[in-house]
Amino acid sequence: GNPGFHMGHYKLWAWQHTEYEAIQLLDADLMPLVNMDQFFDVNSVIDSAFVGCPGKLSVLNAGWFVLKPSCEHFFEMTEMLH
Repeated sequence: GNPGFHMGHYKLWAWQHTEYEAIQLLDADLMPLVNMDQFFDVNSVIDSAFVGCPGKLSVLNAGWFVLKPSCEHFFEMTEMLH
């Protein structure tokens, strides 16, 4: 495999979904027990394009995050992988 590739890099694709105002990404091992709709507004409350729980290895290793989609951010992040 690619030594620079991290399993969480697939999460970068979420930034390309510009048809949405916000995206919540949850890991498969996370099971919400209540409706999480209110978290879609957290970006505007905190005034940030990305809010998440810090992961052990990287921000992308977070079990949950919400983001404002942006193709520009997607391309900037994927360029860092090359």
